Amino acid sequence: MTEETYAAQQERKFSEAFHELLEPVLAEQGFRRVLPPRGWFAPAKLFESQNRWFGASWDWRDRVLDVDLGRLFQYHDVFPRVIIQGPMKHYRVASSEQAVDEFVVRQLSEVAALLPAALESFDAKLDESLREARTLPTGSNKKTRRIFAEHLSRIDKPLRIAEWTGCRIIGRRRWWWPF
Repeated sequence: MTEETYAAQQERKFSEAFHELLEPVLAEQGFRRVLPPRGWFAPAKLFESQNRWFGASWDWRDRVLDVDLGRLFQYHDVFPRVIIQGPMKHYRVASSEQAVDEFVVRQLSEVAALLPAALESFDAKLDESLREARTLPTGSNKKTRRIFAEHLSRIDKPLRIAEWTGCRIIGRRRWWWPF
């Protein structure tokens, strides 16, 4: 199997599990899928509701699942990019012994179970979580402080969907009138 075929297979498995386990929970909470403008880097699965952003990505090479709930920020890098920072961060790495399919399903199921409570406490925890994301880890050496400062300098102000020129909303609710 070629690497390209394997990559497509891994992305398909992640997408199927996400569609089955998380999309119903997101839809129930009023989220809609957002596609970034052409050329922008963003989480593979990106959803928005009332300026609350949910993003999920699966890196099959490193076997990393990264899920965030928070505000959307432009991140200044070589290419245009957005990141999500906020009260929910679910970052998991599958060990080499774990079956990828089972790992992804188990982790996405866990996120689906945690999401309603995270959304309920979103406003109460947002400010503190953003402060923590900008707080230098204790006991940091000079190199770590420099890298951390550079990282923080690349994060712009929060980005609202109306300000993100070129993004597209998918799955917007349609209202059907009986007449």
